[in-house]
Amino acid sequence: MQSIDVRQLGPGETEFQWTLTASKLGLDGEGEFQYPIAVEVKARKISTRVMVAGTARCRVGLLCRRCVEPFEKDLEAEVAIEFCEGVPPSRKEDVIEDGDRDVSWYTAPLIDLTDDLRQILLVAVPAYPLCGEHCRGLCPVCGANMNAVTCSCLPLTGGRPFEALEKLIETEEKERKK
Repeated sequence: MQSIDVRQLGPGETEFQWTLTASKLGLDGEGEFQYPIAVEVKARKISTRVMVAGTARCRVGLLCRRCVEPFEKDLEAEVAIEFCEGVPPSRKEDVIEDGDRDVSWYTAPLIDLTDDLRQILLVAVPAYPLCGEHCRGLCPVCGANMNAVTCSCLPLTGGRPFEALEKLIETEEKERKK
């Protein structure tokens, strides 16, 4: 559990720094997170709410979606969480005010950042990771990595990718006009 003790918060911002493992954040089942995660945040108490802002940084291991080769990338995620003291309202019994929809809840004196940090890091992982902007991917004929070798396969023929769809649309339009 990664937590902030609200009793330690002064009138201004209080800084916190941690170096965490993937298992401490419940990310040990996620293959991308193999390296330590550096978290730097500032917390500020405003009445019964606590604002936590900063960054979480780590190196992640990814698999390129074009060439299917493993690569590593530095990941930096913005941390911006508003915590409200108390028990979260249940969806059925209590009305959740508009301002409290994106709020995390804490029971004094500790704020547990674990779930929020895990979610922030998971969302920060690219959905379509590429080893490089100009990755050429795999040959559609032989499967060779086009970044490493130039295969002797002939380019696929068959015209443009949507040529068959365009012909179908043209045929339907001609039939409508009749």
